Amino acid sequence: MAEKVPGDPPSRWTVINDYSKTVVTVCAALLALIGAFSSKVIEGQLSVTAKYGLDFAIVLLGLAALTSLAVPAALDRYLRVAAKTTPPASGAPTQKNLDNARQAEWDSRASKIWWTKCMANLSYLFLALAIVGLVVFAFLQPSGAAKDEKTALISAFSVAGQFANVPTSELHAESMDYIKASDSFQLVLVDDKTSKKYQVVVPRGSSPVSVHFAP
Repeated sequence: MAEKVPGDPPSRWTVINDYSKTVVTVCAALLALIGAFSSKVIEGQLSVTAKYGLDFAIVLLGLAALTSLAVPAALDRYLRVAAKTTPPASGAPTQKNLDNARQAEWDSRASKIWWTKCMANLSYLFLALAIVGLVVFAFLQPSGAAKDEKTALISAFSVAGQFANVPTSELHAESMDYIKASDSFQLVLVDDKTSKKYQVVVPRGSSPVSVHFAP
């Protein structure tokens, strides 16, 4: 069976414009995803490299979106000139005609299309580098003890509140340390009304939480 002949290929400018729209959509989706999980990012104990990786990715996503948005504008300027007729030959009588391109305008076509391609290629590059930054952040996210910090705080307040027979809203954390030797968190909570201090030890895992008066 003979292979079906494909239809006319799309214009290269249509392809570039469609790619630019896709880059903007991807950038917006990734920025929205980062914003949705920003509270978890802030609460975590990120390494310096992870923080830089995330900041690097956010900046590059913004640049990728901006350069992608510049592509249709630059492309429109080029196509408007290309759609006009060539300027009259030098020395020929001229008359004002909006369909005729001015010589300087006609000569700027190469520059206009260069900037169009430049913006398109930069948007792809910025997006690729942003994804690299997000991968770095993903691999360097807090793990182990840092991930359990919020859980330890919740457990400490709950147990200390029951021990002191006070609402947890009347307590505040004075200090919190991770003890690597015992693989546990050690917190000192203070009663806002009586100024009494409670030392709470929250082991990671299933071991029970212990609480006593702090010296």
